[in-house]
Amino acid sequence: FCISDGHYSPQPLYYGMLLFHAATPGRLVPVTVRTRANLTAYGVLAGNGVLHLVLINKDSLEAANVQIAGVAAYHHAGVLRLTGPALTARAGITFGGRSISPDGSWTPSSAQQVARKGNSYELRLPADSAAVVDFQK
Repeated sequence: FCISDGHYSPQPLYYGMLLFHAATPGRLVPVTVRTRANLTAYGVLAGNGVLHLVLINKDSLEAANVQIAGVAAYHHAGVLRLTGPALTARAGITFGGRSISPDGSWTPSSAQQVARKGNSYELRLPADSAAVVDFQK
């Protein structure tokens, strides 16, 4: 958080920390990324069986079409997205469709459903964005 004119405002790093907080607690699980895109993925399996997949598209020009395989046992997937107007933005950043309030509170809007295609799921990840995909049985 930063203070300016007596008002607190969340900074971009706080949004990144909130994204990773949404994907925990649990144990890390191996994730394999096969792409030429500048994409990183992390998997966390929660004690309640929910699989959290953090996706980060570090490309500032190209969106990534992501196909997630190996999750056929899961029957539902929802995504919360971390977005902003630009990688260097200090305002207009949202996670789960909502900004963090000056008092630090945050309530996401409903997760967007991820399309299932056979035994995999597909989603588009815009340039300079990140997301948490939650898979539930």
